[in-house]
Amino acid sequence: MEPGVWRINTGRVLRRNGADALELSLAEVEGREQTVALLDFFRDNLPGFEQVELRDTATQIGVRETRRIDGAYELTLQDLHSGRAFEDVVALCGYPLDIHDPTGSGGGTGGEGLDAANIYQIPYRVMLPRVHEGLLVSGRAVSATHEALSAIRVMPPCFALGQAAGVAAALSVGNRASPRHVDYADLRRELLAQGAYLG
Repeated sequence: MEPGVWRINTGRVLRRNGADALELSLAEVEGREQTVALLDFFRDNLPGFEQVELRDTATQIGVRETRRIDGAYELTLQDLHSGRAFEDVVALCGYPLDIHDPTGSGGGTGGEGLDAANIYQIPYRVMLPRVHEGLLVSGRAVSATHEALSAIRVMPPCFALGQAAGVAAALSVGNRASPRHVDYADLRRELLAQGAYLG
């Protein structure tokens, strides 16, 4: 959107464990090395890029997937594929599957049998650990299969889940009850009052 500025999203670091400090550090280094290699490639091979300069990079490497909770409900590919409706919906989404094989053998969106409905729902229960009380988990650590997580680990669903977790936490404190016992009607009413769209 700025004249003379070109943004790319093309680096990819494979086979690193984002939950291990050493592995994460090695991934950071590898990502920076890829950036330098890309700049050299652009200067040497793309007309008009001979004098290209790097303006910035992300502050840290983006990790798509690490640990997830064992939740009261596990969101599945079938849920997204069918557009299943949930009585405890806290987020309405439309991002496609974006599966990246952690072994590095491939990745991308969709494919036969690997697609999501245009609109699908995320239920409150994916944020509730199956065993532990007094805890809500949001973002890419919610209870979901590898395939389902590929669609809901991106920013808009994570924002919506964070909002729902915050509202549920406030209701939990106000009611002096575990998040597991938050009344969904109260949660829905407050989310809608805050401008959430739940379908």
